[in-house]
Amino acid sequence: MILDCRTSRPDIEVNLRINQKQVSRLVYKFDPRVGVIIKDLKGFPYQTQIKEIICLNNYNALNKLTFIPKISLRKPLIENHNRSGYLVGEEIALNCSTYMNEKYKPHFKWTLPNINAIRELKEFVNKSLSISTLIIKNASLSDSGQYVCTISVLNLFESNVKNIEVKVNIIQFVKFMDKNDSMVHKKIVNDGDDFLWDMQFKGYPRNLIYTFYNPYGELFLQKDKRVILFHLS
Repeated sequence: MILDCRTSRPDIEVNLRINQKQVSRLVYKFDPRVGVIIKDLKGFPYQTQIKEIICLNNYNALNKLTFIPKISLRKPLIENHNRSGYLVGEEIALNCSTYMNEKYKPHFKWTLPNINAIRELKEFVNKSLSISTLIIKNASLSDSGQYVCTISVLNLFESNVKNIEVKVNIIQFVKFMDKNDSMVHKKIVNDGDDFLWDMQFKGYPRNLIYTFYNPYGELFLQKDKRVILFHLS
């Protein structure tokens, strides 16, 4: 946190008060060109109850700056790498992540639509990134609904919600499209030229098996060495 308590002369000292209490210089440093730089408030008790921060100088006791801080948590992110719809019997996996100063360790709490769900929780911390992974085994229809991830540090709380739907079955489908969301029926090229066929499709299930044929109905992807396939998912 940087407070704009700059001074016109380098010999003027600036001291810091939080809620009218003098703060140790170990917590902050002062640069007359920048202001007061607060390194960390972890050692300050009840930091979420800070009402005001005051900059005072040793040149004029009446000259002071008062700051009213607002301390809050960043909203966590819930990721579902598979999809929003699941089938009965499948496994649901959700990641709830947040970035925070390495000196703090957030507490994660999941609220589920089905309190009787067979669940597994895993936590991972990498420097400032903290992740809680929720795994629901053998999903049922009662596992459909809102999944709430709440993080807490000190007496601060923040949460996010993810809607998950579990279905009895999902109709298989394949949809071909181009960038304009319509099928490409014809492509004209000159003899001897290279051409790129940008085939875009989506479907369920996601592990689709696709095969290419030439105009004569013959498989050519595996046999024709001129063909190079690039696959992006």
